[in-house]
Amino acid sequence: MGSREAWSAILAIVVYSGPFFPLLATLLVPHAPRDRRISNIRRFALFSSIQALAFVPFAYGLLTHEPDAVHALYLPFFTGAAMFLGALIYAASEFGRRRRERHATNDA
Repeated sequence: MGSREAWSAILAIVVYSGPFFPLLATLLVPHAPRDRRISNIRRFALFSSIQALAFVPFAYGLLTHEPDAVHALYLPFFTGAAMFLGALIYAASEFGRRRRERHATNDA
């Protein structure tokens, strides 16, 4: 397996997982306030569920032995790419907010 195949496999995992990894990282923010943690858990559950539902047409095609079931992977690809970028921006803002709060309490 060459480096090109390895990078394409990593990219496929990242895109098809959608918001899973960035939103999982927001759950690991240390000392997050309770309301932020609850809202992050809700976001994680909601967007991970949406990404999982995007795979339903593909799973249905596999179960019914449709010859063109692989074409149903376009839906989770595009929703995964869009939600991954959105979740990545949200995770960066969440970590930035926590960093600013920590520096504000240290300066006071």
